[in-house]
Amino acid sequence: MSVEGTSSGTVPGWSVCTDVENFLQHRKEAICASESLYCKTWAAIKRARQATASRSGSTTETETLFFVCRVSNSQLVAHAIFSKSSQSLLVSEVTEEQASALATFLASQSYNLREADVSIDAVAAFTQAYCQATGALHKVEFNQGLYEVSEVQMPDLDRGKLLVATEGHKEIVCNFFIGFFCDAFPQRDPPNREKMESKVLKKLSCREVYLWQRDDGDIVSMACVVRETPKTSSISIVYTPLKERKQGYAARVVASLSQARLNAGKTACNLHTDLANATSNHVYVKVGYTLIWKFSKIQFTHTSD
Repeated sequence: MSVEGTSSGTVPGWSVCTDVENFLQHRKEAICASESLYCKTWAAIKRARQATASRSGSTTETETLFFVCRVSNSQLVAHAIFSKSSQSLLVSEVTEEQASALATFLASQSYNLREADVSIDAVAAFTQAYCQATGALHKVEFNQGLYEVSEVQMPDLDRGKLLVATEGHKEIVCNFFIGFFCDAFPQRDPPNREKMESKVLKKLSCREVYLWQRDDGDIVSMACVVRETPKTSSISIVYTPLKERKQGYAARVVASLSQARLNAGKTACNLHTDLANATSNHVYVKVGYTLIWKFSKIQFTHTSD
């Protein structure tokens, strides 16, 4: 198999494909077979297509994505996706040997990584090789789990209902978004409210924000659709205010939204969790989600920083 639109480096087996359609042609069977596992790959493909279309008729700067491919016995057996703008890397399931070779290849191509998502089983091999080759330092920001559900175990729904959020919910949704990001990323600076409002309005216009409304009318929990593949929906930004927690609202909103997406024709839903948060992991298992992948989010710093 030859992957067109590629540039090779000094490490056998890995090359860079700049043509998203060529990448998809050679990797489609694998990513179609496990759409939840490759939900972020599907999102990258969508962004790459949008960037290509934008560049064809505009001078506006767009995101540049590179599809880094591992070819073995004429088959594309693994991949990684590098975003030039954010200097972030998403690595598919790889062996330790593949991870080490990938890191060495990226260093040989002068890819200065800021962050990377790498399978927990391969993260040590990847970081050791990359840091040895570049002199960078690294730390594990957190470990995440990817969960999937195809048959929801519905909790008791008698105490409320699922709503599609509208622009009239902008203030409460913005508060929930800020609360979520402060909880999920306590080590980072709090989100800018003006930028968050812009993000919220976009999500509301796409009808991707869902709320759990209690019988007394209070809005007590939220979940959002953040990605779509041909057959799956990805759910995230699940948030319940502190005073409303431990009453089952997160389970209700996630289960109801997941079932709504399945009823709409999706074959599965997926979501990511912080593996250190035992409560949220337990909630999702109770409504039918099963763990399908574990990975680490790594941050890198370079001597030039």
